[in-house]
Amino acid sequence: MSFSKLLSDLIDDGNRFLNLARESQRKGEDYLLNSYCRAVFFSSWSALEGWIKYVSMSFIDVYPDLSLYEKAFLLEKRLEINENGDILITNSDSYKPALLKLQYIFKKFGSYDFKHEEDDLWMKLNEIQKKRNELVHPKTREKDLVINYDSAENCYKNINKVIEIIKNKIF
Repeated sequence: MSFSKLLSDLIDDGNRFLNLARESQRKGEDYLLNSYCRAVFFSSWSALEGWIKYVSMSFIDVYPDLSLYEKAFLLEKRLEINENGDILITNSDSYKPALLKLQYIFKKFGSYDFKHEEDDLWMKLNEIQKKRNELVHPKTREKDLVINYDSAENCYKNINKVIEIIKNKIF
């Protein structure tokens, strides 16, 4: 399966899970509703991260004059100095948050200050990221994290908006 097909499938999955969540909500099947809503977050956020990764990798090839630091940032790799004093990109990963990379990509390659031009969308993305992180990296908590239909729909729609903006303004 190609990478672009995977990203397309993840968006389609998010839509399918959202439809299933809507149906579960209509039927009062709360246990399924919560599962489908979580699946919307997982698939939609994975699609966004995939798009950001795809754009990052593409720009490394398209812009050979990027600094070593910029290449390492886009590749999410660590820089190291070898015994000759040369700075090299290593194979060691250096995770960068998706929204940090997104802001950099828009500013560097699109001359578009996404964070300020799309401030309402930026705020929504931060909320989505926070909920997604609570799902993926659970901490001990007094109450279970419940994702409702409205938050799942918000996640799906806003991530799709961002992907469309990436396609139209950057890629």
